[in-house]
Amino acid sequence: MEIKINDKDLKKKLNSLMKKTNDLSPVMKDAALIMKQSVLKNFDEQGTENGKWKDLSKSTKEHKKRKKGTAYPILVDSGKLKKSFNTSYTKYTAKVWTGVKYGVYHQTGTRKMPKRPFMHIRDEHIEIIKKIILKYLEE
Repeated sequence: MEIKINDKDLKKKLNSLMKKTNDLSPVMKDAALIMKQSVLKNFDEQGTENGKWKDLSKSTKEHKKRKKGTAYPILVDSGKLKKSFNTSYTKYTAKVWTGVKYGVYHQTGTRKMPKRPFMHIRDEHIEIIKKIILKYLEE
């Protein structure tokens, strides 16, 4: 008795999948842009899906009102931080980052300032990235 299995199609699909996983840069580029959109949405919504950022102190509100006529939005004074986000990607990574040095103090907080985590990727955007990667691998 002899059994022959024609695995030509399977081998072809596996080879295609191996080639795609050797360089994920097409989807990493998209992922980085989606991550940037997520960070900007945190600014627009003044918080994340985990909750709103803590309100400004009374003295900060008064200072911003004198300077700009309004105390809001939070984390936007000159707009430098919000405009500073960059993206980068490699074969296997996607990044969103800022070169604004004071951003870390807003992200993590200090003794005198509450943390307002703007570098947070929202669950909805993580799901979009997952779908993009799966679609890329299935094509």
